[in-house]
Amino acid sequence: MFEEGYFFSDEPGYYHEGFFGVRLENILEVVNRTTTHSFDGPYLGFEPVTLVPYEPKLIDLNMLSNEQIQWLNNYNAKVIEKVGAELKLQRRMKGFHWLLSKTIYIPVHGATSGVEEENQQRPSIMMLVILIATGRYAI
Repeated sequence: MFEEGYFFSDEPGYYHEGFFGVRLENILEVVNRTTTHSFDGPYLGFEPVTLVPYEPKLIDLNMLSNEQIQWLNNYNAKVIEKVGAELKLQRRMKGFHWLLSKTIYIPVHGATSGVEEENQQRPSIMMLVILIATGRYAI
């Protein structure tokens, strides 16, 4: 049973037998959440503790919905807020500028709503990780 303050490993993965496999491991913290509904509570949610940027060159934005791009933008903002602040505090500006280059804002207005069946492409590895992490990829 989950309780506030617990930590656990989240390990979404995709394996294409005979070709490749990818798995991204993150540590998540169990936190209290408020909801707009008034059912019996309390409610719990998860916050990432492992704050490492995704490599933007490995993400095919044409395969992400606006919601997924917004999730990535929110994640990147949290990485900049937490990790970037620590890098600046330690005066590690080379690392801070590298972090900024990997967490640039992605406009959502030009995104598609997902993969079109007749125009499917083999997804990139990082793209699969994001789709799996956001629960948007079905095999």
